[in-house]
Amino acid sequence: MSFLHPATLATALAALILTPTAALALGQIYRCTVNGGTVYSDTMCEVPPAPRAPAEKARSADVPEGAPDLGEWRGQAQYQLFEGTQWLGNAHAVVPITLSLTADGKVSGGSPDNGCRVLGLWMAGRHGTYLALDLTLSHCNFAGLNQRYSGQISATEDRHLAQLSLSASNAGLLAKPVSAELKATLHH
Repeated sequence: MSFLHPATLATALAALILTPTAALALGQIYRCTVNGGTVYSDTMCEVPPAPRAPAEKARSADVPEGAPDLGEWRGQAQYQLFEGTQWLGNAHAVVPITLSLTADGKVSGGSPDNGCRVLGLWMAGRHGTYLALDLTLSHCNFAGLNQRYSGQISATEDRHLAQLSLSASNAGLLAKPVSAELKATLHH
């Protein structure tokens, strides 16, 4: 164990008491609490991570008791596209998706891996166990997926998981009808 020479200690204490610039000339000094005691050091104190409070799940008066909670939902989504009855394999994707449901009835999010952005509305479902969705997908890497979708999100009993089921159909007069599906398992 080494001790500072009394003259060095006196100079350091005088610098700390008399002038902040003199203290800086000697270097930064940190006051830390270790095992309940005060320690002075030339290195920063270790700060334990703050305990994280559990995230509260938002509810709105418009959300039925058994329906999914508002907030952010994440999971894997499967995108599929059909032309007539023919499945278009080049449009098929299983990628991460994030959806945010807000108290004002808005739904937003997307799947960056396939470029799809989601924007639309949620409404309380008839039976109180799901939310009805009216969503538009845009900017998808496969253009045929860029459509208006309708469907629902329904939660498990403990509301930690939800199933998303959306479908779209675009029946043109001159072209074959195109339909799309988006299904996902999400967690809150």
